[in-house]
Amino acid sequence: MAGADRSIRQKMWLLVQSNQVLSLDVYTEYPVPIRYKEVVLDCGYRADFLVDECILVENKTVDAIHPVHRAQLLTYLKLSGRSIDFLISWKVPRIRDGIQRIIWRERQVRSP
Repeated sequence: MAGADRSIRQKMWLLVQSNQVLSLDVYTEYPVPIRYKEVVLDCGYRADFLVDECILVENKTVDAIHPVHRAQLLTYLKLSGRSIDFLISWKVPRIRDGIQRIIWRERQVRSP
């Protein structure tokens, strides 16, 4: 398992580097606090990446994406005030098969 984890970390590092080459701002372990009125609570929620201040990216190394993973991302979107998230599952033969886009609009959730 350690070898697989290392491979995933290397892929994520390459993803960050390629985004920086494209002149995109990429923040790793981006904090997603809970806000209520004027109170801000840091409850430990962290999105894997925030790209160009508008897109959250969450990486998973699981055999299958489950509803709880989508619920986590919807929570991050709602709390952060952003509307686009990408869920990337690295345990697929072709990476394009492991990418899911999640769009949050108030009272409307759509996943193409």
